[in-house]
Amino acid sequence: MPAVTVTEFELLDFFGVIPKLRDPDDPWLYNDALYEVQSGKLSLSFALTPTYKDVRLIFSCSGTKLYELNATGVQDVMHRKEGERKSLEIKINSQDTLFLFLTPSIELYQGTQERA
Repeated sequence: MPAVTVTEFELLDFFGVIPKLRDPDDPWLYNDALYEVQSGKLSLSFALTPTYKDVRLIFSCSGTKLYELNATGVQDVMHRKEGERKSLEIKINSQDTLFLFLTPSIELYQGTQERA
């Protein structure tokens, strides 16, 4: 089982913060990396274990949790760039995808594709 597609450097570029690692002595690929960002009253906590493809995400406004995702063994996490707009695509499974945007403000978009 290969790790997620997104790289450590792409996540550093996307979030603009250095992650908190569960075990600073382990390499990023085998670690649990937590990225935390804030934009005004909105905050996002995103954690990834690249090799196991585990994702934890908490989206809050003024300390009130609005959305939480705890997904183990997601299909993939990818960094996307369309023009100047960057996003993270979390492919939860073959049907469900979650997109994260940080600029101009934190946004989440979840979509489902119907099976043919």
